[in-house]
Amino acid sequence: MLMLEPQESLCVLCHSGPFPEIPFMGTLAPDLSDVGSRLSIDEIRARIIDNRAFNPDTIMPPFLSQEGLHQVGPRWAQTSILTEQEVEDIATFLASLNGDQP
Repeated sequence: MLMLEPQESLCVLCHSGPFPEIPFMGTLAPDLSDVGSRLSIDEIRARIIDNRAFNPDTIMPPFLSQEGLHQVGPRWAQTSILTEQEVEDIATFLASLNGDQP
């Protein structure tokens, strides 16, 4: 699953959640275990696309926006981190997390 690939989606570098297969998860950002009970899928999607709309000081990268970026790594120059479909897939998965996972 893309969201659990730290070198692709980057999510688990900062976020933790109910992902026992990931040995080391980040603690810089909110735990995602119940994000689906806190936010709608539209709110989740918007935060993935560009969280700066909600928090201008966020350290979360804009996964689908290229506007206003500085010091972009060569891998992401002239492209977004994720595709629209990848954002949708991750948002759908996160919307399913309501805190009752084992």
